[in-house]
Amino acid sequence: NFGPRLGFAWDVKGNGKDSLRGGYGMYYGAMGTSTIYNALVNTAMPGGQFQVSINPTCIPNSSGVLPSGCSVASPIFPNTLATQPSTPVVAVQFFKAGFQLPTIHQADVVYEHEISRNTVISGSLLLSFGKHLPLFVDTNLPGPPQTFTYTISGGQFDGRTYTVPWFYACANTVCGGNNGTARPNPNFGAMTEIRDGVWSKYVGGVVQLNRRLTNGLQFQINYTRSTARDNGQSSTTFTQANNVFNVFDIPGEAGRSNFDFPNKFVANAVYQSQWKNKFAKDWTFSPIFNAYSGAPLTATVSATIPLPGFAQDSSCWRIVPPATTLSQVCATPAGGQNGSGGTARFTLAPRNFYRLPKIWNLDLRVSRRFHFTESTALEVLIEGFNIFNRTQVTGANSGIYTASTTAGSLTVPASGVLTPTLANGVSSFLVTNAAGGTLFRERQVQFAVRFQF
Repeated sequence: NFGPRLGFAWDVKGNGKDSLRGGYGMYYGAMGTSTIYNALVNTAMPGGQFQVSINPTCIPNSSGVLPSGCSVASPIFPNTLATQPSTPVVAVQFFKAGFQLPTIHQADVVYEHEISRNTVISGSLLLSFGKHLPLFVDTNLPGPPQTFTYTISGGQFDGRTYTVPWFYACANTVCGGNNGTARPNPNFGAMTEIRDGVWSKYVGGVVQLNRRLTNGLQFQINYTRSTARDNGQSSTTFTQANNVFNVFDIPGEAGRSNFDFPNKFVANAVYQSQWKNKFAKDWTFSPIFNAYSGAPLTATVSATIPLPGFAQDSSCWRIVPPATTLSQVCATPAGGQNGSGGTARFTLAPRNFYRLPKIWNLDLRVSRRFHFTESTALEVLIEGFNIFNRTQVTGANSGIYTASTTAGSLTVPASGVLTPTLANGVSSFLVTNAAGGTLFRERQVQFAVRFQF
């Protein structure tokens, strides 16, 4: 692939104190090997292997009667199954024709001015535009024939209604479908197409103040204001069956990126004492301070959409011989709040609408050197991380509502009510479920002694 790189530097006033620099590059990302592996292996070949789980409780009683819910007796070792289990309907993953690797266009422009010896201030514009990022879409879904509306009781959306596309279809030959499945291609379950249709956009402005080590003091201070958006990148490795809300409305996935941190401030410094006093000299102080916006969070719904009643869709109610009365002949192709098995996001709030609490953290290192000769010294140091022992929230419950539904019947239409997701009787939405990670933990202190020669 063609990957140009361009750059320039200009001494604006010819005095070495004002400079303008810029650059542009086009880069290509590698595809996750696990995604490629799934596309190579999960091909639903007829000769492939599948696993069967045997319920150990399905043992006939002394009269030879199976327990309730068991249709086949479980064999007792060393016996084997009396008949071969039916071949399951399997899922398949495959790459879209013409799939392209992720492409990123990056550019920056920096103006820098020297305000004093070894001290400069600068302003930067950072741009990053991505395309051909991966997306996993189930292509074996029927078009939703209508919408379904939940009513909301409680929480911040109390009194409103929540409408979603209603994925269901005929699942019986009496209505022109296929017995047992609502999928257009009955030979497969989810047919996941690995697409390259996701775009991303990042625009940031940075102000920096830098001082190189002069008279014992060095510091770097910067503030970044930015915005990041995309239309559904998921940053996953292995393929997902369907990671969009509505496969027929991909543009509806656009919103804040999972990596949208609009404000970030970082300051670090090194100070080496210049005093001549034997107790005050040879000390070094090195603080690092970080503060930035909390991570974005998408509200989700826990729900399984019901099937329609007769009044909502009479075509789903047919007489199936040898029965003589109407019965439900439709089914949803998958689970979830709209029947498509896609994402659980709550669409009354935009994607990544909510945020975790902001992060701020101070680390500090203090050291003292004891010189023995010109080339040998002993350094004693203490390092503290998260000095103020602040709880750094890195995760929170995303479930905003849980649905209770009633399946439709000949006389009663299907209905659903969303109520706040509870834990111990109170809403658990945005309640912290993770504090810390690889970057931030509880306060930690370590001591070290280092001999230099």
